[in-house]
Amino acid sequence: MDNSLLIQLGETKEAEMVFYHDDSESYELTFNYGALEKNATNLTWRFDTDEAS
Repeated sequence: MDNSLLIQLGETKEAEMVFYHDDSESYELTFNYGALEKNATNLTWRFDTDEAS
């Protein structure tokens, strides 16, 4: 594994994601969805339409 991709203790990284979606009144963004369901930590953010742009 390339260690330059890991975030070390005390280190921060910033990124931007761009994706397409159908129009809705609210949206959910979930990380780890479907990955190792038994022990995964799923992070979910819920956004209203005005927050999601």
